[in-house]
Amino acid sequence: MKKILVIRYKKSVGDTIIGTTLCESIKKKYLDARVDYLVYENLKEIFYNHRAIDNVLTLDRKAGLKGWFKTLGEIRRNKYDVIIDCRTIVITALLSFFSGAKLRIGKYHKYRFFFYHHAIKGFTEKMNQMKKYHQLLKPLGIEEVSTEYAICLKDEEKNEWKKIMEAEGIDMSKLIIPMAVNARQSNKKYPEEYMLQITKTLIDKYDAQIILFYSPSEEAYAKEFYNKLDCNKNIFINLKTKNVRELACIFSNCDLFVGNEGGTRHVAEAVGLANLCIVAPQTCKEEWISNENDRNQCITVKDVNGSDYEDIKPEYVLERADKQLKLFNFFNKKVK
Repeated sequence: MKKILVIRYKKSVGDTIIGTTLCESIKKKYLDARVDYLVYENLKEIFYNHRAIDNVLTLDRKAGLKGWFKTLGEIRRNKYDVIIDCRTIVITALLSFFSGAKLRIGKYHKYRFFFYHHAIKGFTEKMNQMKKYHQLLKPLGIEEVSTEYAICLKDEEKNEWKKIMEAEGIDMSKLIIPMAVNARQSNKKYPEEYMLQITKTLIDKYDAQIILFYSPSEEAYAKEFYNKLDCNKNIFINLKTKNVRELACIFSNCDLFVGNEGGTRHVAEAVGLANLCIVAPQTCKEEWISNENDRNQCITVKDVNGSDYEDIKPEYVLERADKQLKLFNFFNKKVK
């Protein structure tokens, strides 16, 4: 197998990042294979310079039918031997079918199974996302599940953002904590009053420098959150990024990620940043958290014998953050 295309065409940052574990598994099995990755247009930068991805393809949905034909043309010119369609929606199923690939693999769907040589069942069951999607690799003889994923940044990228952070007044010798205080889905957002208390305590106890990051649609909320903390000098709100890769560069210069579970937590893990996330009560931890260890930690309602967000008190989150920071000795930074 010389050329393989993995289609992970989804808006979600987290889903698209963990989808690279399929590319990792393929590369381990077929060392000389060319592995390409098809993603949303606005996520392409994340996967540049990736250790398991040779080329990044995109499908610009805003471009409509013209954009679809453009992507199909590129796929056909590349003459893939294998297409692995993780989405199996109409537009990706058609891309797969007309790709010219000798082997097409997708999820089983009663109206679309005939687009593939192998339509894999089992995707309606609740299980870890990585294990679930690795089922698509079985026709390639790949049984082992890779769970580690990475955003592969160059040193010059990290250093460039280090300089930008310093220019904004961030002291790199002190503790730096980026915080996910908001969430794309309202039911995955930890109570604001609790998050405010956590932020204030991290500043008061550790002299921590807090980075509030946000998407354009979240800017107003971030500023409101900042104002509720009296525009504390230890909070930095003006580090604006053009894409997720630049956010990853910021994270690579930080010490601990704290906040709501979501795509940005996967970004933190992907650059090796220690992280502590708060999982929504309705979210199955086992489904989304694959590499829980000293560095990658999460808090659920089960940890406090509760049933709702309100049961996860700020004191418990701070206790967990304190243990994690001490475990890593603040990356040799001074502790109050």
